Amino acid sequence: MIDEDIPDIEGSPDDHLSIKDECMIKHIRIKLEDILNELSEAKGSPIWDRLDATGWARCTSELTGATREDSRDKHIISNLAETNAYLTKRIIELECTNDKIVPETNQTTKRRWPTLNA
Repeated sequence: MIDEDIPDIEGSPDDHLSIKDECMIKHIRIKLEDILNELSEAKGSPIWDRLDATGWARCTSELTGATREDSRDKHIISNLAETNAYLTKRIIELECTNDKIVPETNQTTKRRWPTLNA
């Protein structure tokens, strides 16, 4: 029967898939590989813009959950950009208002290490 689990598969029982599921996985992978090859050939051709490849890529990434990570990354980058802008503004303000302040330099003294006499 098609819905029976394959008894010879190694691994935990949760990893077993029915023959129908295995066939579906192979079928989908073959389709995806064909689509990827066709898209690779179409890239740069006049039909590329009409395919709306970026729209399909967005749908695929939403389906796989990749956009959640991207939105988190965008949020972090946005916060870093705001922080960078704020700090740059503060540095410029401090440089403009404190023209006569000379930064102190930390003078370190040379430390002599004992030498070993042979």
